[in-house]
Amino acid sequence: MGSKLSFSVFLSVLLIIALLAIIFLPFLNTFNVAIFSALKSEKSFVDFFFKNSNLVRASINSLQLAFFSLSGSAIIGIGLSYVFWRYEFPLKRLFYPILLVPLLLPPLISAFSFRLIFIETPAKMLGFEWSHLAYFGLVSAHLFSFYGYFFLFGSRALNHLDYSVIEAAMNLGSSKLKAYQQIILPQLKRPFLKSLVIVSLVSLSSFSAPLLLEPNTPFLTTLIYQSLPNTELSSLFALALFGISLIGVFIFLSLLPQQSITLESSPLRGVFPSKPLPVFKTIFLSIVLVFVLLPFITLIGHSFLVDGTKVSLGNFFELIPLAESFAPYAQSFKLALLATMPNLFFGLIVGFLIVFSQRGDQPWLTYLNLLPLGIPGIAIGLFFFMSSELYTDAPKLVAVSASMVLPAAYFTKHLPLMFQHVYRGLKSYKTLHVEAAINLGSSFPRVLGKIIIPLGLSSIATGFIFTFLFAFYEFPISLVLSPATMPTVSVDIFLTIQQFPGLAALKSVVLLLFLWTIVWISRRIFKISLYTTGFDTI
Repeated sequence: MGSKLSFSVFLSVLLIIALLAIIFLPFLNTFNVAIFSALKSEKSFVDFFFKNSNLVRASINSLQLAFFSLSGSAIIGIGLSYVFWRYEFPLKRLFYPILLVPLLLPPLISAFSFRLIFIETPAKMLGFEWSHLAYFGLVSAHLFSFYGYFFLFGSRALNHLDYSVIEAAMNLGSSKLKAYQQIILPQLKRPFLKSLVIVSLVSLSSFSAPLLLEPNTPFLTTLIYQSLPNTELSSLFALALFGISLIGVFIFLSLLPQQSITLESSPLRGVFPSKPLPVFKTIFLSIVLVFVLLPFITLIGHSFLVDGTKVSLGNFFELIPLAESFAPYAQSFKLALLATMPNLFFGLIVGFLIVFSQRGDQPWLTYLNLLPLGIPGIAIGLFFFMSSELYTDAPKLVAVSASMVLPAAYFTKHLPLMFQHVYRGLKSYKTLHVEAAINLGSSFPRVLGKIIIPLGLSSIATGFIFTFLFAFYEFPISLVLSPATMPTVSVDIFLTIQQFPGLAALKSVVLLLFLWTIVWISRRIFKISLYTTGFDTI
C-alpha cells in the first residue's frame, strides 16, 4: 500500500511539473519579452494599459459584445430548455440534436456564414449596404455559437426535476408562479452560472467572428493579431487579454463542487400532463430553428455560385482533381493527431489520479487542467510563437522546435476538453467496485481492461474524437503559427474568403461533410454522445 501511495505521489508531482511547464513557460517567455520592451521604452505597464486608446476601445468593445452575447444566449438557451422539458410537440426528438449542432461547428465557418448573410449577400445580390449590418451579424454569430451552452446545461438540470413536485406544491396552495420560483429557478441556478462564465470566456476569446465581420473595429483578440508585426506590442495586448480571461477562470473554478467526485443521481421522470405547445412558444421555436438552419442553407447556396452570380454544379467537380485542395487536410490531420495522442495520455493519467486518489491533491490537478480554458487561442498562438525557434529576437526559457510548435499549442488549448471527457467516463462508476476487484486478487491491468476501459470507453472516445476535431479545424493558433507553404484547413479557407467567397463556401461545405462523417462513423463504432461539452460534469 505504501509503495502504491508513493508511486501515486511521484506520478502526481511529475504531472504537476509537466503541466506547469506546458502552460506557464510559453507565458513566461512572452512576459519576458513584454517586460523587456516596456523597460526599453521606459514606459510603465500602468501607462500602457490605461493610456493606450486602442486597448481601451478594444476592451470596451469586447465587454459590450460579451454582454450582448450573454443576454441573448441566455434568453434563447434557457427558453429552449424549458420548452423541450415542459411540452410535447411533433419532431421533438429530431429538433433537439439539430439545435445542438452549432456547438460542434467550427467558429470560422459559422462566422463566415453570417458574413455571407449580412455582408456578401446584401452587397452583391441586393446592392444594399448598411454599416450596422456587420455588427448585427457579429452578435448573431455569437448567439448562434453560444446559446447551446445554456440550452444543454439547462436541459440537463430540468431533466433531473420531477414535474409532479410542482403539481404537489400547487395542490398544497402555492401559486404556479411561486412554485416555479421556489422549485425550477433554484434548479437552474448552477447550470445558468456555469453557462454564464463559460460563454463569457469564449466570447472574450472569440477571434473568427470579429475578424471576419468587424475587421476595422478593435477587439481584444483581433488587436493582438493586427499588432503582430510588432511582437512586443502584441505581447502586451496578449498579456492584458490573458489577465482578463483568468478572472473568468477563477470564477468558473469557484463553481466547482467541494468534492472532486460527485456521482450524478438518476433523472426523476414524473408523469407530465399532456400539454400542446402554445402559439407564442411555437413561434419562438420556429424562429430559433430558422436562425439555426439559415447559415447552413446560405453556405450551401453560395457553394454553387461562380463569381457570386452564376449557379454551377461544376464547382464541386472542379475541386476534386485539385491535389492542392486536399493538402491542407493532410497537414491538419497530421498536426491534430500529434496533439491529440498526448492529450489522451495526459487525460487518462490525470483523470485516473483524480477519481481514484483519496489524497488532497485532486483540486490542484483539476485547476491546472482547466487553466487553459481561460487562455484565448490567439494568445496561446502568440505565447508559443515567442517560445519557438521561429522567434529569434529575445532569449527564451525554453525553445520549441518549429515542427512541433503547432501540436504543442493545440495540446495546451484542448487539454481541458480531453480531461473533462475522460473524467466523465472514469467517474461513471463507483471506486468501490474497482477496489473490491483488486482486493479479490485481480491484477490492476486486468481491472483496467475488464472494468475501467469498457465502462469509460464511450466518454473517452468522445473526448478523443472531439479533441481531434477541434484541433483539426483550430483557426486562431494556426493563423499565427501555420507556415505559409503548408497552411491548415482553416487558414486555407480564411485565405480563400477574401478573394473567392464562393470557393470558400464550397471548401467550408466539404470541411463540414468531412467532420460530420468522422462523427457519424465514431458514433457507430464507439456510441459517442453528441449531447455533451465535457464541462457538464462539473
